[in-house]
Amino acid sequence: MSRLLCETGVTGPSQIVNGGGIAPGSAMPEDMSSYSALAAFHKELQRLVDSIDQRTRQAGLQRTKLRMLLAIRRQPSAATIGLLADALDIDRNTVVEIVHDLVRHAFVTRERHPHARRRFLISLTATGSEWIGPVVDGELRELATAGPELLRTLRAVIAHASAHVARPAEARLDVGDFVWRGSGVAVV
Repeated sequence: MSRLLCETGVTGPSQIVNGGGIAPGSAMPEDMSSYSALAAFHKELQRLVDSIDQRTRQAGLQRTKLRMLLAIRRQPSAATIGLLADALDIDRNTVVEIVHDLVRHAFVTRERHPHARRRFLISLTATGSEWIGPVVDGELRELATAGPELLRTLRAVIAHASAHVARPAEARLDVGDFVWRGSGVAVV
């Protein structure tokens, strides 16, 4: 691992690791608490996502398919491929493949639009509704359990982000602010 010494007028010496950012041992305690808060939030969020993914896999589907079923379920009437692609922010071809798989599992139906022969209407079946109910209940229970800690870490990250933005721009460090000398030492 290559390390470069950088001298800054703001916090004194710190280290740049592989040219990618300030190393954890740097002399920037206010930023380190921000890093810790952000890391704690990411950990809690990932723990929640992993738990939801595990429940979804145990129920026999992948997260994208669950998201598709949820998007279909929340529509007041049948959904279209375009609407689902927009709702999930994924490519239409991917939506077509997922819908095809959900049709094979009898979770959704796919019927031609009565007025536009090139469009399809996607609806949740009774099987899909029966399947999605317990999965959503489990996710909501998990969120109720994990929510308070996730919210606490989110509030801490927001507080650190607000403090960071409130600092004058010249006090914030960016790798682009460093001038590199031929010796591998950088100065601001």
